[in-house]
Amino acid sequence: MSVKREAFKKPYFGGEVYHLPLPNFTQPLGSNWGLYLSLTARPLPMRVLIVCVLFISLGLCISCDLGLGIHEPTELEKLPPLTTTGENTFGCLVNGDAEVITNSLEMVAIYQGGGVQFGGGGIYMVVLDPFTMGIPYEFKGVGVGTSRARYKNKGQDGEFCFYEYDNTYEGYVFFTNINKSDFIISGTFEFSTVTEDCDTVKITDGRFDMQYIP
Repeated sequence: MSVKREAFKKPYFGGEVYHLPLPNFTQPLGSNWGLYLSLTARPLPMRVLIVCVLFISLGLCISCDLGLGIHEPTELEKLPPLTTTGENTFGCLVNGDAEVITNSLEMVAIYQGGGVQFGGGGIYMVVLDPFTMGIPYEFKGVGVGTSRARYKNKGQDGEFCFYEYDNTYEGYVFFTNINKSDFIISGTFEFSTVTEDCDTVKITDGRFDMQYIP
C-alpha cells in the first residue's frame, strides 16, 4: 500500500505534522496500519516534554496542598531547638500550645543579687547561687528553696492573670549549659501554677538558650 502525503504541512510546537489519509479500515489489521503509524509517529519535541513535566509537578504540588504529602508541624515541633550556644531563644508549651518568644525586647536574662533572673513573654524565673549544670532546681515559693517561677498572661476578655511565685505548686529548671566566660545560660524547664481567679496553667517542654547580662 502506498500512502501519499498532502501538499501542505501544519506547524506543531516548532515542528511539522503531515496530514495523512486514514488507512483502509476494510483491509485486515496489519496490512496498512503499520505503515500508517510509522509515518505519523514522531518523537515529542523537547518543549512538549517540558510542558508534560511541569504539569506532572503541578499535580504533585496540588496533592501536597490537599494533605496527601505535606507534613504539618506539631506544637512541640514549633518550639526552638535545644541549643547551648547563646542563640537567644525561648519557648515552651502552655497548656499544650506552642509559645515562642522571638522579640528580644520580651526576653530578659541578668545576673544580679546573688542569682540569675531570666524569662520570656509572661514567664519569669529566678535561681539563686550556687547553681550548676545537671541538677533540677525545683520551683518553690519566696523564702523556700533557691528557685522560683511566676507567670502572667492575657485572657480572652483582655484582662491579665497574674500567677505569683507562691502560686507555682510544681516544676523545675535544669541547666544544660552555664558559660560564665561568654555569659550564656541554656536549659529546660516546666511548671504548673494556679490562682483562684484564673485557670490552671501547665507549662511543659520549656527550653532557653540566652546570653545574660553579668
